[in-house]
Amino acid sequence: MVNIRKVTDTMSVRLFTVLSVILCCLVGVAWAGATAGERYWEGRRLGANSYCKYYISFEGNEEARVAASACCKTDDIDIQVFDANGWLVVSDVLPDYYPFCKWVPNKTAVYTIKVINCKNRPLTFSFAHN
Repeated sequence: MVNIRKVTDTMSVRLFTVLSVILCCLVGVAWAGATAGERYWEGRRLGANSYCKYYISFEGNEEARVAASACCKTDDIDIQVFDANGWLVVSDVLPDYYPFCKWVPNKTAVYTIKVINCKNRPLTFSFAHN
């Protein structure tokens, strides 16, 4: 038998997760930041203790924002942002399920955004940027 309350709770958490990621990234100047491409991905899977990378070109002298949100409150994901030379620019490595980073690039360039699963189990997450 399906537990309707559990299904509803899971859907509520997922909806909250998706909306919070979008709002974190789109507050302020809606499309400032990245030069082109998709700005939101939902339902991405990460294996246990693994990571994925996004390569995004951000406009110089405009605030850049990236955020992720795992579907479970017990998950732990981090974000690290690297410049074209491989230097760490900003990170959010708190033990939580909703990392958020912002910075102002000094010139237009491609940045590597690394989303890291810090748990010993797979997870599903959403990712967005401005």
